[in-house]
Amino acid sequence: MRYVLVATVVCLASTLVAAQNADAPVRAGTPGVSHPRILKAGPPVYPLIAQSARVSGDVIIETVIDTTGRVAAATVTKSIPLLDAASLEAVRSWQFDPPRANGRAIRFSTTVTMHFQLFDTLIPAPPPGAKVSASGMPADFAVVYEPKCPTLVTLSTATHDLEPVYRALSSAGLLTRTEGLRVWDDASTPTATISSTGVEMTIAGNSGRVDCSGRPDTPVLSLQVRSGGEWRQLWPRWDPSLLPPDYATQLGPALALLKSMVDGQ
Repeated sequence: MRYVLVATVVCLASTLVAAQNADAPVRAGTPGVSHPRILKAGPPVYPLIAQSARVSGDVIIETVIDTTGRVAAATVTKSIPLLDAASLEAVRSWQFDPPRANGRAIRFSTTVTMHFQLFDTLIPAPPPGAKVSASGMPADFAVVYEPKCPTLVTLSTATHDLEPVYRALSSAGLLTRTEGLRVWDDASTPTATISSTGVEMTIAGNSGRVDCSGRPDTPVLSLQVRSGGEWRQLWPRWDPSLLPPDYATQLGPALALLKSMVDGQ
């Protein structure tokens, strides 16, 4: 009788462990299991207090998606205190396709990374369907130009004729160059994207201007351009050692055009 009881207990324990394992979330990146498609992913609001304090960086959230595609659990594993609450509030409202593996409904775990970035100024993306110009200038082409402190000018295709500036930069190869320049994806319209191991989203904030009223004549020339969904900081140079000796000369025609446009306003 004792052996029968032991066998029964072992069998029940094995059944319980199997049931627990069957209910365990399948991890993103598991071979043969696709990440559930995103149906709804509203971005977090970049808290004004964080923007004022110039706080940026990545918040990472471990997320469990239930069999209906809703977020059942969300836990911050990489924290930025001023950004955590907004990130969690957003993720908890997301909706995915019901996750499945081998034809059966499963629970799914994934990593959500929120990239909070601060920009000198935010230029909205053009409306959907906006066309590339005859010269090849993308509809989202835009310029943030600071000839000297505290002058900061934002120029977009919606407000200015930027064809000459685009041609000058394009002919010099400066709109495709990455070496020596800081390059980042446009974040004016936050979109969640799926990678092999999780979900990422970039949220843009306004860094605000540094007070330079005490040195109004100090030249702090800067130039950033958006083209085809990417921003490039053309000046100041990110790594001069990787740029050609005549880089400033290549940039000259575009800067002359911008100066003329700003002086004429």
